[in-house]
Amino acid sequence: VVHEAIDGEGNNYAVKIVTKSVLTHEDVVGLMDEISILRELSHPNIIRLYDAFDEPLNYFLVTEMMSGGELFDRIVQKEAYNEKEARDVC
Repeated sequence: VVHEAIDGEGNNYAVKIVTKSVLTHEDVVGLMDEISILRELSHPNIIRLYDAFDEPLNYFLVTEMMSGGELFDRIVQKEAYNEKEARDVC
């Protein structure tokens, strides 16, 4: 689940909430890897992770707000892409 959050200065963020009870051990390992990698990256084409919190019931990942919906959903809606369409799908 992802929620929009706004800080005291009016900046928008996305807060991804991951429920621990539904995660397998492999899911947790993958999530920790993702957090570790995103903490190290700073690139205009990769979502920025501002912070991550490990609470008793959930993990909270605070990232930059992205608009436009899920990229995966847009990719699977179409059966085939030409080169220009594939480049512009984002």
